Amino acid sequence: MEKLIQAAFGHLIQLTKDYRDRNAKQCSPGVFNKAVVTYPTISPPKVREKIEKLVGKDGLGITNVQMAYDEAVSIAIFFLWREFGGDLNIGLESFKTRCRQDLDQWSQNVLVLDIGGVTTDLALIRLTLKEEDPFEPGEDRGDGERYYILTPKLLGSSGHLQLGGELITLRIFQLLKVAIADCLLTAMATVNLEPELLKIQPDELNVRFLENGKFVSGKLLENVDKENPESDRAAYNDALDAAEKLLPTHRNWENAPASRQQTFYSL
Repeated sequence: MEKLIQAAFGHLIQLTKDYRDRNAKQCSPGVFNKAVVTYPTISPPKVREKIEKLVGKDGLGITNVQMAYDEAVSIAIFFLWREFGGDLNIGLESFKTRCRQDLDQWSQNVLVLDIGGVTTDLALIRLTLKEEDPFEPGEDRGDGERYYILTPKLLGSSGHLQLGGELITLRIFQLLKVAIADCLLTAMATVNLEPELLKIQPDELNVRFLENGKFVSGKLLENVDKENPESDRAAYNDALDAAEKLLPTHRNWENAPASRQQTFYSL
């Protein structure tokens, strides 16, 4: 795994070199000797040290590896660049209009939620813009330009090392599917929906979802809508199986009717 991560960093460095070669007039020549490497918000120091070694002098040959910013904070830095839009005059005034003012300073809170392919990173940052007078009394002020200091403060950060975009998408898909199935079974149990319209009957359900032979509203959903499905994997799987019988969407479509594929895309 370490070799794979190192190869990925090496590929990014090569892509940067290729871009510089294509835009030689816009970039400075020379060897890359400094790299700013981000990391998941809650990565322990040991993980950060490994990353630094993989990219550093004994790894990819980068002599100066900066590890000052986690992934959520780096997104906040990008947010700042976007706020100012490359124009410090208009950008500053635009930034101030979205802040709370307290005398000679303006502040706003930024909540960063970065959902990647593998990790989710969260940070709450307060940005404070303060106007200061850099001149001594009686000093020539020239054209009288303004002087600002922008100070970020990390109020809190968190994250999840094993919960990224694809897994979150899957969990949401499963939650929606089970919620619809639960609603249909509830409608059948309350005689608001004819049983023959559904592809599954109560006696085909696991007994954990029944009471006196009738479906208990919300039972499917409560076994899927939980933070840790592993706490009761059997109930979780039973709920998904019941939902699949009602709304067949699994991607084994080779010999399946076109309706299954359509159900998947509709959901």
